[in-house]
Amino acid sequence: MIEKLKTLYLISFALMICSNPGLAQFNKLKQLKDKLKQKVEKIEDVTGEEIDLKKSYDKMQKMHADKDTASFNFALAAIDNVSFFEDQNNFRELTKVINVGGGKSFMDNLLDDEDEKLTEADVIRKANRFKTVGEIAFSSRKFKAAEKAFNAGIETLDDNGNPDQLLRVKLTGNLGLLYQAMGRFTLSEQYTKNALSDIEDITGDQSYSYASLLNNQAVLYKDQGKYSDSEKLIEQALNVLKSEGGAPYYIAQNNKAILYQALGRYDQAIVILEDVMAQPKKERVSKSTTYQKMFINLALIYEASGQYDKAEEIYLKAIEIKQDQWKKNHPDYAYLLTNLASLYLKMGKEGEKVEEALLKAHEINKNNYGSDHFASATSRVYLGNYYRSINQLDKAEKYLDRAYEIRKETYDPQHPLMLSITEDLAILKWEQGKMESAARRYKEVIQQTLNFIRDNFPSMSETEKTKFWSSQQGRFYRYFSFIMEAHKGLPDLASHFFEIQLKTKGILLSASTKIKTAILSGNNMELKLKYLEWIDLKENLATLYSYTNEQLEEEEIDITALEQKSNDLEKYLSEATGLFDDAKSTVSYETLRNSLSDQQALIDLVRFPEFKNGFTGNVIYAALVGKKSTNSPKLVFLNNGSELEGKFFKYYRNTTGLQLDDEFSYDNYWALIDQQLEGINTVYLAKDGIYNQISLPTLQIKGAGYLVNSKSFVLLTNASDLIGLKETGGKNKPGSAFLMGFPTYGSSDISPLPGTKVEINNIDGILRNSNVKIDKYLALEASESNLKKANDHDIVHVATHGFFLEDASDAYNEKVFGINVNHMEENVFLRSGIMLSGAGGVSEQSGDFATEDNGIATAYEILNYPLENVEMVVLSACETGLGEIKAGEGVYGLQRSLLVAGANTLLMSLWKVDDQATQDFMTNFYQNWVTSGNKYEAFRTTQLQMSKKYDKPYYWGAFVIMGR
Repeated sequence: MIEKLKTLYLISFALMICSNPGLAQFNKLKQLKDKLKQKVEKIEDVTGEEIDLKKSYDKMQKMHADKDTASFNFALAAIDNVSFFEDQNNFRELTKVINVGGGKSFMDNLLDDEDEKLTEADVIRKANRFKTVGEIAFSSRKFKAAEKAFNAGIETLDDNGNPDQLLRVKLTGNLGLLYQAMGRFTLSEQYTKNALSDIEDITGDQSYSYASLLNNQAVLYKDQGKYSDSEKLIEQALNVLKSEGGAPYYIAQNNKAILYQALGRYDQAIVILEDVMAQPKKERVSKSTTYQKMFINLALIYEASGQYDKAEEIYLKAIEIKQDQWKKNHPDYAYLLTNLASLYLKMGKEGEKVEEALLKAHEINKNNYGSDHFASATSRVYLGNYYRSINQLDKAEKYLDRAYEIRKETYDPQHPLMLSITEDLAILKWEQGKMESAARRYKEVIQQTLNFIRDNFPSMSETEKTKFWSSQQGRFYRYFSFIMEAHKGLPDLASHFFEIQLKTKGILLSASTKIKTAILSGNNMELKLKYLEWIDLKENLATLYSYTNEQLEEEEIDITALEQKSNDLEKYLSEATGLFDDAKSTVSYETLRNSLSDQQALIDLVRFPEFKNGFTGNVIYAALVGKKSTNSPKLVFLNNGSELEGKFFKYYRNTTGLQLDDEFSYDNYWALIDQQLEGINTVYLAKDGIYNQISLPTLQIKGAGYLVNSKSFVLLTNASDLIGLKETGGKNKPGSAFLMGFPTYGSSDISPLPGTKVEINNIDGILRNSNVKIDKYLALEASESNLKKANDHDIVHVATHGFFLEDASDAYNEKVFGINVNHMEENVFLRSGIMLSGAGGVSEQSGDFATEDNGIATAYEILNYPLENVEMVVLSACETGLGEIKAGEGVYGLQRSLLVAGANTLLMSLWKVDDQATQDFMTNFYQNWVTSGNKYEAFRTTQLQMSKKYDKPYYWGAFVIMGR
């Protein structure tokens, strides 16, 4: 049965909207030829050229027999909507019969063929004719004619008792693909689902026919931005197809790669397509259009990932492969010219050759398909953006406006091609100085992008969320540069900027912590067990990351498979909770400013790359300043972000470390912002970028001392966190504390910290006097296994050495702190951690990292700690606030891992601090906290006390407190 269906439905593995649909195979229709001969031998097309219908139909049969194995109904995804046009060129003569002038068309004759008595065979043949004509029309982007033909085929079957259910499913599936190509996604989904349901009833869910429709729906969902749904369906299709392999399987693999490209997972997409390209020729004929489309998809992914040389190599090779297949007026030549010209622009190879190539490509498309064809629209887009890039804005407008109108006739507003052309026009209007028009278009695009994120985040792992979010950020960055230039004339842009930040800043952190909270606080025992399974697997991975590659091979451990299982479990948990941080989107600027007093301000710092007709390489910092007295946030822009992250930061760290007077950092980092803060004594600050490494209270104002004397800073992960802080006011006197310090490292290679013992004992005395319940662990008891007992305490205080390795690739040994260097390079959380009892053995490579008390608690392990009941974690250790900075997401390292683990507030250090000064700071902080009952006030008071005792901020400025 399966073999029969495979043969019958091989035609159902076809090429999608992004490529060129082939023609379905059909039987020799002798009766049709006879009827055509009786009715009309010849008709005229719009040019007056005579067309022999019988001869054309014979040719159609022969050409169809030569088509690739993967034909019409199997959608082949591509990265844009321009692909090879071989089919259109081959069938140019045949397409003339679809829309004719004075005479009747081929389809008109079919529609008029209304014999009173049709046998069952006649009905099936007639429906097949409509199907074939529809496919010809579709292949030439004659969508209305295709729609008419497919519907006529369905009506022919339905009016005569539906004698061929499989044929009807094909027609229904074709309509699904047609509406998908038109951007009419709702109709496409309806028809595809109907076809899928029908074919399941006929063939079951393990047939090629069923897999083809799963694939088509997956591509539809990808085009709609429903990436998680798309991924599930493509995996189902692949499970059916993998046993047979062949072109259909590799088409589905291609589609999976294109989905990954849309999600920003370029590395995975490249691996998949490189594997497809490496298959034997019997699996994919190198000269077939299917293979060539996949080949170009690989080039486009290389290009998207910045591997321009590899992309160029493929484009040049593709041209070489096809040299003997077409002349230079062929649409394929236009397509490759366009791709190559676009790539050369990105590579900086501009000049007359780029313009010449794009104009030639556009001329070819117009000559082949006319000015209003979708291919002509796409070449207009490339030309428009090229002229915009060289500041010929009038020419750019002519091309882009017309492209927009052509696409608008075909695609729905939410179609990706409509979104891209809308942003292109927004940028053009911006450069023309038409700011209101640009703002209107940009807001439309940004909202749709936010909708994509909302729809897809719930079913992704954090790694997948990170890549997806990264793939979307460019559009936001361009918009922020537009706001920088336009906000003075359009004041509402500042509020929109702030609204976007509320929805996106710390978006990855928020998603991770919210999922964990939902699972652990809920009543779903199955989810809790799955969560524990996931944590157990991650703990196992933490151990395996210490193994060498040889050890992994010897033990026959497939660490990649375990990582994939961990990723799949995380996705399952994320989707099962169904959470996206919608709570933030309900918080408004008005709500936040009304929660401030007259002496308080809320500042959201934003880092983004500058965009001026392309990203310039410079970095911009924006400060959105909110106060009770302002109806919208004030915008301050620092245009020298590259210097702030470069020479200015080096100056700040050097003067601080060498205990020198700092005459410039205040002016560089804060003076412009401070102008908006007259009368303000408390600043709630959501940091970004290099500001995560600056301790603002240490900045020295000429003639006025340090900034700590005039301002109190409370750090937030997102401006919306202000609401929660205001509810408590920071007033939460601790009831229990977990104190750990003075570990027995067990090696002379690690300097002992006797001061930490004094520090822990001092804090113990202060807290006990305030009736705080204490659990204390010193020396050998300062172990990793004991640290995991910290959850049921209001305070967790750990005094020890911390570490952060910016780059593990320079390591002399295969392991660092017992971790395989290769894994460290791939995972930032393995490059950060704290040292506990027994760490010396691991640092000397003699200890066993695979034990629970190995002495090293990496940030990766701490991610999995149960700290959701902890009010505050204090890491009294060197540089525990350091890590890899990611725009909008803070510091990836210990800071990030503790927040994901559930800690509500963190107190950490930005640089190495004098041992005695650390003791003094921590002792004063806890004394002030139990006295005032407010940890933020206690922190500020401690800073003031320490600044009087120690003249230089090196001794007191390293510590920062962050709340949410």
